[in-house]
Amino acid sequence: MNNGKKLSSDSLLRTAAPKKYLLIFAVSFLFFVWMNVNMPYCGDDWSWGLDENAFDWFFGATINSRYAGNLLIFILTRSTAAKILIPSLVCALMPVLAARLAAGGVFSEGNKDLFLLLASYALFFAVPSEIWKETVGWYSGFANYAFSAFLFLIFALQNLNIADREETGKFSLSKSIAAGAVVFVMQMYLENLTVYMTAAALALFAASAVIYRRIVPQYAAVLFGALLGCAVMFTSGIYSTLLSEGEIIELQRGLSFESGTSFLMVLHKIAFTYFGAVMPRVYELNPYICPALVLLTALTVYRKREELPHPVVFLTVLNIPCLIYPFSGYLKVAEKLYGICWYYNVLYTVVMSVFLFLVIGIELFFIFRKNEKKTLVALFFWTSVPLVMAPMAAINYIGWRSYYTPFVFMVVVVLMLLYELLSAGNAAFRRPAYILICLFLASGVLRFGVVYAHVGTAMRERTAIIEKALADGEKEIYLPAFPHQGYMISAEPKNMARVEEYRRFFGIPESVGLIFEGLE
Repeated sequence: MNNGKKLSSDSLLRTAAPKKYLLIFAVSFLFFVWMNVNMPYCGDDWSWGLDENAFDWFFGATINSRYAGNLLIFILTRSTAAKILIPSLVCALMPVLAARLAAGGVFSEGNKDLFLLLASYALFFAVPSEIWKETVGWYSGFANYAFSAFLFLIFALQNLNIADREETGKFSLSKSIAAGAVVFVMQMYLENLTVYMTAAALALFAASAVIYRRIVPQYAAVLFGALLGCAVMFTSGIYSTLLSEGEIIELQRGLSFESGTSFLMVLHKIAFTYFGAVMPRVYELNPYICPALVLLTALTVYRKREELPHPVVFLTVLNIPCLIYPFSGYLKVAEKLYGICWYYNVLYTVVMSVFLFLVIGIELFFIFRKNEKKTLVALFFWTSVPLVMAPMAAINYIGWRSYYTPFVFMVVVVLMLLYELLSAGNAAFRRPAYILICLFLASGVLRFGVVYAHVGTAMRERTAIIEKALADGEKEIYLPAFPHQGYMISAEPKNMARVEEYRRFFGIPESVGLIFEGLE
């Protein structure tokens, strides 16, 4: 009851806002449930689903010691319910966590927070299909790459309040244990993330000691969890073999430099690989997110131009050409420069990627400098974009899936800039922004909805073909190819060894021959 008082529009908004957030999350969760119902097991999923492989790989650490990620794969390939519910819950929660980080840790009751959440979902749907198919669209990839990014967002929410002296300065045993546990588990997913998180935990511990002039238990727990997890992660003998012999897993993984070369030559090769290939691809593989970053920083600097030093405004103008940089691959700029001279190709990618990184970093510092917490979060995520990929420069093969983590980091930075513009109260910006985000969100839902509607239909048809053939006692089964294979990794067996894994995973007798469309 309202005791006869009429509720104002503001009161109604405050009352309805939490329900709106819950409704958006529920709808997104159901969408991802439907998507995972229609998503088939692919490639390594069949291998992990076989007990003799999984037990040897997991307990023997014969291919890696990503114990946390491998345990999740083990579960996902043995439980249909887990295969549907766990990825759906994570995919529905990640945009919520990213939006909360951008909003300062909590959602307020205004429309801009609700809009920010919708924008977050739209941005997560903007992941390129090359990255999607090896992470969210592939359970073996999801278990290590998407789930570790999800844990990183939790880690950030737990620990990036270091500038909030009133909150962080208080000792909490439960928060310290939780923070340390999250980092410890997160260390056993990806090698490059393990190395990066160890350095980040050390930096946070040192920063907290300087700020509070004492050891802060929470950051001590984070550092302990990071070091312990790092030690466990690199227990497998394959890493020492990699360093000594330069290659492992039947030549599938190798160093980017020759084993036994001098330290200076190793540094030179790693630096060349990182700045010439690894770092540029972080931006080149995100033709939607990077232009949004450049445009939003420019708009924010323009709105705050009276408050900012003139050199920052000048740098922003110089950065506008970087709007087209992520489209270099489509425009074949590198190939054309390489045709003239390989040096021009390397120079172009190095200069453009480093310039983009430095200018946006400077812009973020001045945009958020009046708020210590926002400055820390923005710079932490922006510097993490290239740095989390730095260890990958020592490896000769980098899959598309490795770039999912920096994609998530860039989404958080885009959301922070968007939130800053929305907070300005400029109606001229808000209306077109609302329309654009709703269109992007609708296009993303339509894009993946169409893909997995077709894939799900094909998966059920394939299951029906197998069941009918076995019931009729046929000696050979012909299986048509899946549609939209650009959204799935290894949806079809590529060789006879994979065919046998597929057969055993789905319980097809050895006496029955399998013929896959396109497999010779």
